[in-house]
Amino acid sequence: MLMRLTPVFLASVLLTSAISLHANVVVLQAPEGDTVMGVVQASLIALRDTIGQGGEATATAREGESFQLLIGQDGWYQVVHPKGVLWTPQNGIRVTTAKMLRSERIVTAHGDRQRIRWAIAAGVLTALMLLLLFYLIQRRRLQEVRRRWILLATRHDSLEEDLAKAGWDVQKLPQGTRIGEFFSLHPTVVVADQPSHGHDISSLEAHNASVASTPILWLDSTVVERVQDPLRAFLSPGAKVSAILETVQRLAQAVPGPEQLSRRAEIEGKLGHGRLLELLHFLASARRTGRVEVRTTTDQAWMWFEDGQLRHALAGELSGIPAMYHCLDLERGTFAFCSGVTAPEKSVRENTITLLHEYARIRDEHGKISRA
Repeated sequence: MLMRLTPVFLASVLLTSAISLHANVVVLQAPEGDTVMGVVQASLIALRDTIGQGGEATATAREGESFQLLIGQDGWYQVVHPKGVLWTPQNGIRVTTAKMLRSERIVTAHGDRQRIRWAIAAGVLTALMLLLLFYLIQRRRLQEVRRRWILLATRHDSLEEDLAKAGWDVQKLPQGTRIGEFFSLHPTVVVADQPSHGHDISSLEAHNASVASTPILWLDSTVVERVQDPLRAFLSPGAKVSAILETVQRLAQAVPGPEQLSRRAEIEGKLGHGRLLELLHFLASARRTGRVEVRTTTDQAWMWFEDGQLRHALAGELSGIPAMYHCLDLERGTFAFCSGVTAPEKSVRENTITLLHEYARIRDEHGKISRA
């Protein structure tokens, strides 16, 4: 429609200008049934009562406003304005017709509606994505909470609130319940009064791997044990809450998590005569995946294998290759291998057979030096 009207309108303007009374005056006429319109393109134009700057500015028009045009003369248009028939410079006006202007505005309005629909759709989609992200974050937090819970068996009632404020999910030991019943649920850390529960735990540790592998913070301990065991901590009576929270956090980080320490042993034995070295050689050659736990009267350590390669080791404050060498140096104690347990992190990249050969070489050299 617009394309059809444009040549008709231009032809009409040219014809009208040719028959006008004065060469510098153009009478603006649109096709029959239509009207010549001017649309303001400048940010602001002045409408005057006469041609030229000397005329008084009777009104102003802003960008986008439109009005009927009558004639063009000496770079000015005569316009029909609510304040009367006025004049405005031609360089701020775009000439069109009423029908074309209506069509343009219909197209513009349609485009605006489309943009609004797209904006609403984009907003709804963004909101849904944010809700999904929020749900995933909350779900992960809940999963973290489930993996980070404390079994509290103490007479210090205010400690439950302090641990909860620190972000822990706390389960108090119910009245009349034995503490050993909860170890099968794999708490991240157990906080217990040693005078009340020390004997029960000691009797369970000897034959229950779940108990032996669970970090325990003993409160009200009369004798603070100084053995470097990453799974045990002892605080004397009157310990501050800050010390308790700090110790709990350290115990939680000492082991990779309860799910890593709850498998039954497939291979068990006693240390000595290079038996642990033989076991590690076997695991490497057989490409086994699992965890080796080493226990002595003073130490506890772990080594994780994936497809026969040592990937992580933990022994007290040692980790990685030094922790493995420390385990191989132990001569008294026990070891156990639990299959299918994956490494919680990867601190070792070297080939395991190469590491074992290097350890054997170093030990032989030390043996020769000691004999000399």
